[in-house]
Amino acid sequence: MVELSDDRDYISKKILELEDEINTLKNLKCDEEYFRLRSEKTISKRNKQMMETKKKSFATTSLWGLYGKDDIHRFKSMVLPVFSTTTGASYDSLVDASLTLSNQTVNDPNKIYSRIDNNTIDHLAMKLAAIEGQTISEITQGLCVSSGMAAIFLATMAFLKAGDHFACSSRIYGGAEQLFNITYPKMDWQVDWVPEPWNLDRWNEKITSKTKFLYVETPS
Repeated sequence: MVELSDDRDYISKKILELEDEINTLKNLKCDEEYFRLRSEKTISKRNKQMMETKKKSFATTSLWGLYGKDDIHRFKSMVLPVFSTTTGASYDSLVDASLTLSNQTVNDPNKIYSRIDNNTIDHLAMKLAAIEGQTISEITQGLCVSSGMAAIFLATMAFLKAGDHFACSSRIYGGAEQLFNITYPKMDWQVDWVPEPWNLDRWNEKITSKTKFLYVETPS
């Protein structure tokens, strides 16, 4: 007779989770409160997964990422399946959909639109964040986009407001150079170029009270 201890542990764990869910529901006043609370639990769970994953070896993290035993039971797959839906998974209620679409909750796997995010993309982003952040004690996050220019835009514009400034290595990708030199000034974002990026003194010369970040592309 085969001892199915893992299955029994999983079932016992799920029973406890359901009992906890029932007790929580008894004390809630409305659907909105429930979905907000579930969102907080989702974020807390993901953060815990990230910190546990970062303690594993590079080989283990690169293979599994944040995909664990609970996910194997949930998706019935040893590896994360490829999610090809146009929109996110079905919502539990109109309240759930309304809160998610208004960016008031983060309910995995209720992704709004696959071109923004879905489980496949999210898993890749979190795996990379765990690998890159193995030497960092804080929680690390990742975001996958469709192109390098999209990544450069998202990584820089989030720091800038009208009138802000940043310093940039002169040795960067041509598309980024055009973005910073032509497009960003239209939004009153100014760049100062550093001709010798290997020389720290050259960076110090460019930093002002309005400098929000320093931009460098490590391959060059």
